[in-house]
Amino acid sequence: MQTKQFLISRIIKVLIIVITLVSCSNSKVNDITVGKYASKMQSKIVSYYNWYLFNTIYSIGDTLTITKNSRFTFHTCGNFSFGSYQIKSDTLFLNYDSSYTLSDRIMNYSNYTDTFILKDSKTLITMYEAKFSNESIKTHKGATELHFIDE
Repeated sequence: MQTKQFLISRIIKVLIIVITLVSCSNSKVNDITVGKYASKMQSKIVSYYNWYLFNTIYSIGDTLTITKNSRFTFHTCGNFSFGSYQIKSDTLFLNYDSSYTLSDRIMNYSNYTDTFILKDSKTLITMYEAKFSNESIKTHKGATELHFIDE
């Protein structure tokens, strides 16, 4: 009788430990810090390293502002955009309502979605392909890494 109770108590303890470990090991980020995010200027060494070894360019001067009411504004060197956002697992989806391009000075109301991976609750990363000009045939891998700077 005592052996059976001992065995049952052991099984219960093991189950509690397993449930605790499984619930604590969820590494996916599903929350984001509300506020302003900006890209950092890379050092010349890191910039050359990424360009020559990985053929990757990084954007600078980008600013993303996330608000509590699921809205955002996104500024780049050539665009001003706004819309709503959603978070699913470790991905931030920016659903653009409209975008203003500085080069042609017109408001574009096309709806599209950009995705950022949440590295953690204060760092966002996106990858893309870009051309240096409209005449360019070759595309280059690009990335934007945004870091939380202000609430």
